[in-house]
Amino acid sequence: MIKYGTWRRVLCPLLLSLAFGFASVQPLTAQGTWQTMAPMPTRRADLAAVTGPDGRIYAINGRTGNGVAALHLLEIYDPATNTWATGVPPMGGHYGGRAVLGHDGLIYLMGGYYRDSSVEAYDPVAGTWTSRASMPTGRYGFAAVTGADGRIYTFGGDTGGGGENVNLVEVYDPTTNTWSSLAPIPIVRSGLGAAVGPDGRIYLIGGGSAGSYPSTVHVYNPITNSWSTAAALPTPRASLAVVDGADGRFYAIGGENGGALNVVEAYDPALNNWQPMAPMPTARFVLGAARSLDGRIFA
Repeated sequence: MIKYGTWRRVLCPLLLSLAFGFASVQPLTAQGTWQTMAPMPTRRADLAAVTGPDGRIYAINGRTGNGVAALHLLEIYDPATNTWATGVPPMGGHYGGRAVLGHDGLIYLMGGYYRDSSVEAYDPVAGTWTSRASMPTGRYGFAAVTGADGRIYTFGGDTGGGGENVNLVEVYDPTTNTWSSLAPIPIVRSGLGAAVGPDGRIYLIGGGSAGSYPSTVHVYNPITNSWSTAAALPTPRASLAVVDGADGRFYAIGGENGGALNVVEAYDPALNNWQPMAPMPTARFVLGAARSLDGRIFA
């Protein structure tokens, strides 16, 4: 396991050039540092990772290889002690699903390979799982986030085992245990990530379809149920991890576009721009990532 270092903003190169009389703007340099931490007890890919209300990071299910060797487990990492513990696994053994923390303090695990539509809620206090209303469309490789309104939004993904990518948007309401459909993504995409901006809009980052890796960042407005675009992702890729940073930026970590990548890029919704960050020591995709309460990002 690896953590992303303390965040620092770099002064605008234009201000530096004015202050020191440079004739040209100096290029931005990568920020941040990486450090190796205690490894996961179980090596795996296509897992779901999420930070719980207690600050621990929950690594759920996954797979051991390129086949259908699905894992059925829950391992919990404590950033404060750099140690792992084993928890009660979910009832389903799917991989490629997504996990999010609800406003009610429960962890919601949904979807998976292939055409899995199951939804389970985990109570970190009681250590128990309960079934919830299934997704209308079973899929894996989609993006999921908890919106500012407390509902859980799911975007895109793959509905089969042979690249049946979709542009579906479906939202779950934990208070009523019901699903509904929303305006679809303008393009089909799977293997994407999502993050919620300070104004409640949801940013879709990365993903691909049929060997294509679009750089377009689509932005969904839950209030108007409509789409717009933001500054394009500098390194188009799929199967990446997207994490909201403590500094208000979104971090696009790893992924693949024909091969594994160690690229890390940060998007600032206030400035609508991207900046290169220190790359991961290990190139990888279909990884999990989450932010700890002290602001570090674990991949």
